[in-house]
Parts: sequence; C-alpha cells; structure tokens
Amino acid sequence: MPGYWQWDARASSWVSGRYALPTANAEWQAPSWRPRSGGVVFVPGRWAVRVR
Repeated sequence: MPGYWQWDARASSWVSGRYALPTANAEWQAPSWRPRSGGVVFVPGRWAVRVR
C-alpha cells in the first residue's frame, strides 16, 4: 500500500506506506479525495470485500 499525504486541519503530513498481504475476496482501494458539499474530503485506502 503506497504512502500518501493527509491533511489534519492544520497541515499536511506524510503517512508511510506499508506491505500488506491481500485479503481473500477483497481488493485494495487506494486513498483518494472526493467532492462533498462544495469541498473535498479525504477517503483513506482500505481493503474492500468483493460482492459477487
């Protein structure tokens, strides 16, 4: 999982990446910024279970 910059309401800080084994029936969703209510919100990366 790669590292990323995160905003904490005062400044940006680097969050280090790390190695993680894949989880069965899951896929990695990378961190992203998404539009919300006239601004943007940070969505951390996570493992998401695949729905078949």
